[in-house]
Amino acid sequence: MSESTLFLLLVAIAGVYAVRWSARLAPLWSEFPAKTLIATALAGLVAVAGFTNLTVSTALRDVALVVGPIYVFGPLLLVALARNRRYRAAGLIADGLYWTAEGRGAVRRLLAQAALQQGDADAALRLAPHHDTLLLVQAYVLKEDWDAILQLEELPREGDNAFLAGAARIQALLALGHGDRARAELAEMRRRWESGPRGPIGFRSLVISEARCDAEDGAFEKVREDLQQPLAGVRPATLYAILDIKSDVLDRPQLPSDAAMLAKMTGIPTAIWGFLWIGIALLGHSRSSQHRVTQRQGAAEDCAKQAIFGGTDHNGCVVRTVVGERDGVVHVIA
Repeated sequence: MSESTLFLLLVAIAGVYAVRWSARLAPLWSEFPAKTLIATALAGLVAVAGFTNLTVSTALRDVALVVGPIYVFGPLLLVALARNRRYRAAGLIADGLYWTAEGRGAVRRLLAQAALQQGDADAALRLAPHHDTLLLVQAYVLKEDWDAILQLEELPREGDNAFLAGAARIQALLALGHGDRARAELAEMRRRWESGPRGPIGFRSLVISEARCDAEDGAFEKVREDLQQPLAGVRPATLYAILDIKSDVLDRPQLPSDAAMLAKMTGIPTAIWGFLWIGIALLGHSRSSQHRVTQRQGAAEDCAKQAIFGGTDHNGCVVRTVVGERDGVVHVIA
Protein backbone atom coordinates (compact mmCIF):
# COMPACT_ATOMS: atom_id res chain seq x y z
CA MET A 1 0.00 0.00 0.00
CA SER A 2 1.45 3.33 -1.06
CA GLU A 3 1.60 6.46 1.07
CA SER A 4 -0.92 8.22 -1.17
CA THR A 5 -3.40 5.34 -0.76
CA LEU A 6 -3.05 5.46 3.03
CA PHE A 7 -3.49 9.25 2.99
CA LEU A 8 -6.64 9.06 0.85
CA LEU A 9 -8.03 6.36 3.14
CA LEU A 10 -7.64 8.70 6.10
CA VAL A 11 -9.25 11.51 4.09
CA ALA A 12 -12.22 9.26 3.27
CA ILE A 13 -12.70 8.24 6.91
CA ALA A 14 -12.54 11.86 8.06
CA GLY A 15 -14.90 12.79 5.23
CA VAL A 16 -17.63 10.48 6.52
CA TYR A 17 -17.79 12.52 9.73
CA ALA A 18 -17.42 15.81 7.85
CA VAL A 19 -20.44 15.00 5.69
CA ARG A 20 -22.56 14.33 8.76
CA TRP A 21 -21.94 17.67 10.44
CA SER A 22 -21.95 19.68 7.19
CA ALA A 23 -25.44 18.34 6.48
CA ARG A 24 -26.58 19.95 9.72
CA LEU A 25 -25.67 23.36 8.36
CA ALA A 26 -27.36 23.06 4.96
CA PRO A 27 -29.43 20.59 2.91
CA LEU A 28 -27.39 17.56 1.85
CA TRP A 29 -27.49 18.37 -1.87
CA SER A 30 -26.58 22.04 -1.46
CA GLU A 31 -23.04 23.12 -2.29
CA PHE A 32 -21.33 22.83 1.10
CA PRO A 33 -22.36 19.26 2.02
CA ALA A 34 -22.36 18.13 -1.63
CA LYS A 35 -18.73 19.15 -2.20
CA THR A 36 -17.74 17.44 1.04
CA LEU A 37 -19.60 14.30 -0.04
CA ILE A 38 -18.03 14.28 -3.52
CA ALA A 39 -14.53 14.79 -2.11
CA THR A 40 -15.08 11.96 0.38
CA ALA A 41 -16.38 9.60 -2.30
CA LEU A 42 -13.52 10.45 -4.64
CA ALA A 43 -10.90 9.84 -1.94
CA GLY A 44 -12.61 6.59 -0.95
CA LEU A 45 -12.76 5.35 -4.54
CA VAL A 46 -9.06 5.90 -5.16
CA ALA A 47 -8.15 4.45 -1.75
CA VAL A 48 -10.18 1.29 -2.47
CA ALA A 49 -8.37 0.94 -5.79
CA GLY A 50 -5.14 0.60 -3.87
CA PHE A 51 -6.45 -2.51 -2.10
CA THR A 52 -8.20 -4.14 -5.05
CA ASN A 53 -7.76 -4.77 -8.74
CA LEU A 54 -9.74 -1.64 -9.58
CA THR A 55 -7.76 0.60 -11.91
CA VAL A 56 -7.91 4.38 -11.72
CA SER A 57 -6.05 6.84 -13.90
CA THR A 58 -3.18 8.91 -12.66
CA ALA A 59 -5.17 12.06 -13.35
CA LEU A 60 -8.05 10.86 -11.16
CA ARG A 61 -5.61 10.00 -8.37
CA ASP A 62 -4.06 13.46 -8.60
CA VAL A 63 -7.49 15.10 -8.48
CA ALA A 64 -8.41 13.04 -5.40
CA LEU A 65 -5.16 14.01 -3.68
CA VAL A 66 -6.00 17.70 -4.20
CA VAL A 67 -9.79 17.90 -3.95
CA GLY A 68 -10.18 15.37 -1.13
CA PRO A 69 -8.19 17.12 1.60
CA ILE A 70 -9.29 20.61 0.48
CA TYR A 71 -13.02 19.97 0.92
CA VAL A 72 -12.75 17.53 3.83
CA PHE A 73 -10.21 19.41 5.96
CA GLY A 74 -10.88 22.88 4.54
CA PRO A 75 -13.86 23.61 6.82
CA LEU A 76 -11.75 22.58 9.82
CA LEU A 77 -9.10 25.08 8.75
CA LEU A 78 -11.77 27.77 8.47
CA VAL A 79 -13.01 27.04 11.99
CA ALA A 80 -9.45 27.15 13.31
CA LEU A 81 -8.95 30.57 11.70
CA ALA A 82 -12.24 31.83 13.15
CA ARG A 83 -11.31 30.62 16.62
CA ASN A 84 -8.12 32.66 16.30
CA ARG A 85 -10.24 35.65 15.20
CA ARG A 86 -8.83 35.58 11.66
CA TYR A 87 -12.28 36.13 10.22
CA ARG A 88 -11.16 38.00 7.10
CA ALA A 89 -8.79 35.22 6.07
CA ALA A 90 -11.44 32.61 6.79
CA GLY A 91 -13.98 34.54 4.72
CA LEU A 92 -11.65 34.90 1.74
CA ILE A 93 -10.81 31.19 1.74
CA ALA A 94 -14.49 30.28 2.10
CA ASP A 95 -15.41 32.47 -0.88
CA GLY A 96 -12.71 30.78 -2.93
CA LEU A 97 -13.91 27.26 -2.06
CA TYR A 98 -17.67 27.82 -2.30
CA TRP A 99 -19.27 29.77 -5.10
CA THR A 100 -23.03 29.83 -4.51
CA ALA A 101 -24.87 32.04 -2.03
CA GLU A 102 -26.24 28.97 -0.27
CA GLY A 103 -22.81 27.37 0.05
CA ARG A 104 -21.19 30.52 1.36
CA GLY A 105 -24.10 31.08 3.74
CA ALA A 106 -23.63 27.61 5.25
CA VAL A 107 -19.91 28.18 5.76
CA ARG A 108 -20.49 31.61 7.27
CA ARG A 109 -23.00 30.03 9.64
CA LEU A 110 -20.21 27.70 10.74
CA LEU A 111 -17.82 30.63 11.22
CA ALA A 112 -20.45 32.57 13.17
CA GLN A 113 -20.86 29.64 15.54
CA ALA A 114 -17.09 29.59 16.07
CA ALA A 115 -17.17 33.33 16.81
CA LEU A 116 -19.93 32.83 19.37
CA GLN A 117 -17.84 30.16 21.08
CA GLN A 118 -15.07 32.73 21.39
CA GLY A 119 -17.48 35.28 22.87
CA ASP A 120 -17.15 37.59 19.85
CA ALA A 121 -20.73 38.70 19.29
CA ASP A 122 -19.86 41.46 16.81
CA ALA A 123 -18.04 39.04 14.53
CA ALA A 124 -20.90 36.55 14.80
CA LEU A 125 -23.35 39.25 13.71
CA ARG A 126 -21.17 40.12 10.70
CA LEU A 127 -20.81 36.49 9.65
CA ALA A 128 -24.30 35.14 10.38
CA PRO A 129 -26.73 35.05 7.45
CA HIS A 130 -29.51 37.58 8.04
CA HIS A 131 -32.19 34.91 7.68
CA ASP A 132 -30.67 32.76 10.46
CA THR A 133 -32.57 34.33 13.33
CA LEU A 134 -31.42 31.77 15.90
CA LEU A 135 -27.78 32.72 15.38
CA LEU A 136 -28.75 36.38 15.59
CA VAL A 137 -30.59 35.72 18.85
CA GLN A 138 -27.53 34.05 20.36
CA ALA A 139 -25.30 36.93 19.30
CA TYR A 140 -27.68 39.54 20.73
CA VAL A 141 -27.87 37.63 24.01
CA LEU A 142 -24.09 37.71 24.18
CA LYS A 143 -24.17 41.48 23.56
CA GLU A 144 -27.09 41.87 25.99
CA ASP A 145 -28.90 43.78 23.26
CA TRP A 146 -32.36 42.93 24.57
CA ASP A 147 -34.28 45.34 22.35
CA ALA A 148 -32.75 43.76 19.24
CA ILE A 149 -33.94 40.32 20.37
CA LEU A 150 -37.52 41.51 20.75
CA GLN A 151 -37.43 43.21 17.36
CA LEU A 152 -36.48 40.02 15.52
CA GLU A 153 -39.24 38.57 13.39
CA GLU A 154 -39.84 35.07 12.05
CA LEU A 155 -38.27 33.28 14.99
CA PRO A 156 -38.34 29.45 14.92
CA ARG A 157 -41.79 28.13 15.80
CA GLU A 158 -41.12 24.40 16.06
CA GLY A 159 -38.60 21.99 17.55
CA ASP A 160 -35.68 22.70 19.85
CA ASN A 161 -34.87 25.99 18.10
CA ALA A 162 -38.24 27.36 19.16
CA PHE A 163 -37.42 26.67 22.82
CA LEU A 164 -34.00 28.32 22.48
CA ALA A 165 -35.51 31.41 20.88
CA GLY A 166 -38.30 31.50 23.48
CA ALA A 167 -35.81 31.33 26.34
CA ALA A 168 -33.87 34.26 24.85
CA ARG A 169 -37.06 36.33 24.54
CA ILE A 170 -37.99 35.64 28.15
CA GLN A 171 -34.51 36.67 29.28
CA ALA A 172 -34.79 39.88 27.25
CA LEU A 173 -38.25 40.72 28.60
CA LEU A 174 -37.10 40.25 32.19
CA ALA A 175 -34.01 42.39 31.58
CA LEU A 176 -36.22 45.19 30.23
CA GLY A 177 -38.63 44.96 33.14
CA HIS A 178 -41.54 43.33 31.28
CA GLY A 179 -42.17 40.60 33.84
CA ASP A 180 -45.81 40.01 32.93
CA ARG A 181 -45.01 39.45 29.26
CA ALA A 182 -42.14 37.14 30.23
CA ARG A 183 -44.43 35.00 32.38
CA ALA A 184 -47.02 34.87 29.62
CA GLU A 185 -44.42 33.58 27.18
CA LEU A 186 -43.17 31.14 29.83
CA ALA A 187 -46.70 29.76 30.17
CA GLU A 188 -46.86 29.30 26.40
CA MET A 189 -43.47 27.56 26.42
CA ARG A 190 -44.63 25.22 29.18
CA ARG A 191 -47.82 24.42 27.25
CA ARG A 192 -45.81 23.66 24.11
CA TRP A 193 -43.45 21.47 26.12
CA GLU A 194 -46.28 19.48 27.70
CA SER A 195 -48.14 18.95 24.43
CA GLY A 196 -45.27 18.33 22.03
CA PRO A 197 -42.14 16.22 21.72
CA ARG A 198 -39.94 16.50 24.81
CA GLY A 199 -36.21 16.78 24.20
CA PRO A 200 -33.28 17.76 26.43
CA ILE A 201 -32.84 21.18 24.81
CA GLY A 202 -36.49 22.08 25.32
CA PHE A 203 -36.36 20.89 28.93
CA ARG A 204 -33.21 22.88 29.62
CA SER A 205 -34.70 26.03 28.07
CA LEU A 206 -37.91 25.64 30.09
CA VAL A 207 -36.13 25.10 33.41
CA ILE A 208 -33.74 28.01 32.88
CA SER A 209 -36.64 30.30 31.95
CA GLU A 210 -38.66 29.23 35.00
CA ALA A 211 -35.63 29.85 37.21
CA ARG A 212 -35.16 33.32 35.76
CA CYS A 213 -38.80 34.24 36.40
CA ASP A 214 -38.70 32.77 39.93
CA ALA A 215 -35.50 34.67 40.70
CA GLU A 216 -37.07 37.90 39.46
CA ASP A 217 -39.97 37.25 41.86
CA GLY A 218 -37.57 36.66 44.75
CA ALA A 219 -38.70 33.01 45.14
CA PHE A 220 -35.21 31.74 45.84
CA GLU A 221 -36.25 28.41 47.31
CA LYS A 222 -38.05 27.70 44.06
CA VAL A 223 -34.94 28.76 42.13
CA ARG A 224 -32.87 26.33 44.17
CA GLU A 225 -35.35 23.56 43.39
CA ASP A 226 -35.30 24.46 39.69
CA LEU A 227 -31.52 24.27 39.51
CA GLN A 228 -30.94 21.46 42.01
CA GLN A 229 -30.29 18.94 39.26
CA PRO A 230 -27.43 19.88 36.91
CA LEU A 231 -28.63 20.69 33.40
CA ALA A 232 -26.53 19.24 30.59
CA GLY A 233 -25.03 21.93 28.38
CA VAL A 234 -25.66 24.85 30.76
CA ARG A 235 -22.54 26.80 31.65
CA PRO A 236 -22.00 27.46 35.39
CA ALA A 237 -21.86 31.18 34.56
CA THR A 238 -25.49 31.02 33.43
CA LEU A 239 -26.60 29.50 36.72
CA TYR A 240 -24.52 31.97 38.70
CA ALA A 241 -26.07 34.85 36.76
CA ILE A 242 -29.53 33.70 37.82
CA LEU A 243 -28.58 33.16 41.43
CA ASP A 244 -26.82 36.52 41.46
CA ILE A 245 -30.27 38.12 41.52
CA LYS A 246 -30.31 37.02 45.12
CA SER A 247 -27.76 39.72 45.92
CA ASP A 248 -30.03 42.32 44.38
CA VAL A 249 -32.84 41.34 46.70
CA LEU A 250 -30.55 41.29 49.71
CA ASP A 251 -29.44 44.79 48.77
CA ARG A 252 -33.06 45.92 48.27
CA PRO A 253 -35.09 44.60 51.21
CA GLN A 254 -38.17 46.49 50.03
CA LEU A 255 -38.50 44.12 47.04
CA PRO A 256 -41.33 41.61 47.70
CA SER A 257 -39.80 38.26 48.60
CA ASP A 258 -40.00 35.46 51.13
CA ALA A 259 -37.08 37.00 53.04
CA ALA A 260 -38.81 40.39 53.18
CA MET A 261 -42.01 38.81 54.51
CA LEU A 262 -40.07 36.96 57.20
CA ALA A 263 -38.24 40.16 58.08
CA LYS A 264 -41.55 41.94 58.67
CA MET A 265 -42.89 39.06 60.77
CA THR A 266 -39.81 38.53 62.95
CA GLY A 267 -37.93 41.81 62.88
CA ILE A 268 -34.80 39.98 61.66
CA PRO A 269 -33.24 41.85 58.69
CA THR A 270 -33.65 40.44 55.20
CA ALA A 271 -29.90 40.04 54.80
CA ILE A 272 -29.74 37.72 57.81
CA TRP A 273 -32.41 35.47 56.28
CA GLY A 274 -30.50 35.49 53.02
CA PHE A 275 -27.23 34.42 54.59
CA LEU A 276 -29.07 31.81 56.68
CA TRP A 277 -30.57 30.27 53.53
CA ILE A 278 -27.17 30.22 51.85
CA GLY A 279 -25.74 28.32 54.83
CA ILE A 280 -28.63 25.85 54.84
CA ALA A 281 -28.28 25.30 51.11
CA LEU A 282 -24.54 24.62 51.40
CA LEU A 283 -25.09 22.27 54.34
CA GLY A 284 -27.87 20.47 52.49
CA HIS A 285 -25.66 20.06 49.42
CA SER A 286 -22.85 18.61 51.54
CA ARG A 287 -25.12 16.15 53.32
CA SER A 288 -26.79 15.19 50.06
CA SER A 289 -23.41 14.37 48.54
CA GLN A 290 -22.47 12.28 51.57
CA HIS A 291 -25.82 10.48 51.41
CA ARG A 292 -25.28 9.56 47.75
CA VAL A 293 -21.84 8.17 48.58
CA THR A 294 -23.33 6.15 51.44
CA GLN A 295 -26.03 4.82 49.14
CA ARG A 296 -23.44 3.68 46.62
CA GLN A 297 -21.42 2.00 49.36
CA GLY A 298 -24.54 0.30 50.70
CA ALA A 299 -25.44 -0.92 47.24
CA ALA A 300 -21.94 -2.35 46.83
CA GLU A 301 -22.23 -4.17 50.17
CA ASP A 302 -25.62 -5.59 49.17
CA CYS A 303 -24.09 -6.84 45.94
CA ALA A 304 -21.30 -8.53 47.87
CA LYS A 305 -23.76 -10.19 50.26
CA GLN A 306 -25.87 -11.43 47.39
CA ALA A 307 -22.76 -12.75 45.69
CA ILE A 308 -21.92 -14.89 48.75
CA PHE A 309 -25.32 -16.03 49.93
CA GLY A 310 -27.15 -16.21 46.61
CA GLY A 311 -30.60 -14.96 45.67
CA THR A 312 -31.89 -12.14 43.52
CA ASP A 313 -30.51 -8.62 43.56
CA HIS A 314 -32.44 -5.37 42.92
CA ASN A 315 -29.18 -3.58 42.08
CA GLY A 316 -28.64 -5.74 39.01
CA CYS A 317 -25.67 -7.71 40.35
CA VAL A 318 -25.01 -11.20 39.04
CA VAL A 319 -26.46 -13.71 41.52
CA ARG A 320 -23.97 -16.24 42.79
CA THR A 321 -24.17 -19.34 44.97
CA VAL A 322 -21.71 -20.53 47.61
CA VAL A 323 -20.13 -23.89 46.82
CA GLY A 324 -17.65 -24.22 49.66
CA GLU A 325 -14.96 -22.71 51.86
CA ARG A 326 -11.31 -23.69 51.95
CA ASP A 327 -8.40 -22.07 53.83
CA GLY A 328 -10.70 -19.28 54.99
CA VAL A 329 -11.66 -18.27 51.43
CA VAL A 330 -15.21 -18.55 50.14
CA HIS A 331 -15.34 -20.04 46.64
CA VAL A 332 -18.38 -19.23 44.52
CA ILE A 333 -19.66 -19.93 41.03
CA ALA A 334 -22.05 -17.84 38.96
